[in-house]
This record gives sequence, structure tokens and C-alpha cells, in this order.
Amino acid sequence: MEETDYRSIAEDCVRVIDSKKGRDAVLYDVREMTGFTDYIIIATVDSGPQMQAVMKEMLGRWKKRPLHVEGDAAGGWVLVDFVGVVVNLFTPEVRAFYKLERLWGQADQVEIKL
Repeated sequence: MEETDYRSIAEDCVRVIDSKKGRDAVLYDVREMTGFTDYIIIATVDSGPQMQAVMKEMLGRWKKRPLHVEGDAAGGWVLVDFVGVVVNLFTPEVRAFYKLERLWGQADQVEIKL
């Protein structure tokens, strides 16, 4: 059975977000905190179309399909679950409302060179 390199996928997700002008992306290593994923990404996008562009690029890059996608661009929030990587894209207002950094902020942050 082939092992998936979730760290590489997570880093690539952050690069995709950056390439599509997303901002304030944070990558957390949550392997010591939870059993449902290895990495969580929280990022801000400024509009629904930008959110859709980020998702389209991410979904087109890997053979591995997401387990599921939740939310929608019109609601200002989308979660893409790649099993070992969970990506949360928010508009600024919705990110400020949910404050996921409070939940995952004690996890190790992974620094990525963009």
C-alpha cells in the first residue's frame, strides 16, 4: 500500500492559496492533537470567485480526491478534506467569526517557503 505524503500536499495547498492571492494562510501540524487528520490549513480569500479558483486549482493537482467538500463560496467558507490535510478557506468576516486559530493555535505551525 502506497503511503501518502500529506505534508507535501499541505505545503502545496498553501502554495496554491498564495498563487491565487489568498492570504494569511496558516499550516498546523495536528498529528499529536487529533486522529482525524495530520495537517490543518486556515486561509483567507476575499471573494467567492477567488475561493472557487483556489479550490479548482487544488482539486486539479492531485490524483487523490477529497473525502468530502463542505460549505460553499456564497456562504464565505469551504472545507476541503483530503483525509490527511483539511483546508479551511474563509472570507475575512467568516474567518473572524469562527476563529479556528483559537482551536488549533496550540498546534505546531509549519513554516513554508513560498
